[in-house]
Amino acid sequence: MPAYKFRLKFEEYDEVSRDYEIKPAQNFYDLHQIIQQSIKFDGSKPASFILSNDQWIRGREIPSAPKNNKDGTAMIVMQDAVLNKFIADPHQKMYYIFDTWVFYLELIKIVMDVDKNATYP
Repeated sequence: MPAYKFRLKFEEYDEVSRDYEIKPAQNFYDLHQIIQQSIKFDGSKPASFILSNDQWIRGREIPSAPKNNKDGTAMIVMQDAVLNKFIADPHQKMYYIFDTWVFYLELIKIVMDVDKNATYP
């Protein structure tokens, strides 16, 4: 099974980035957790991934806590959202929002030769 390699960039500091590898069958909550750990955030505030297109126009939101769409329907939360069900573009772009922080997240590579003994993310 392949792995997705994402690059996270800080909105305020474009020269700072982090790369993460995660399996496509993992969920957005797993990705959220590794981002929180690597940046040393405390996880005390709600967070969201917002899918976007190549021009960074915001689309579907995937929050960490239950939330409703404008029409009143419930959004799918991170723990229930498996990555490969939402990643349609081999260079998928999305926002990761935590508290007042905004990050750009992009799928930069699909890694085919993964270490079968490695733990992901």
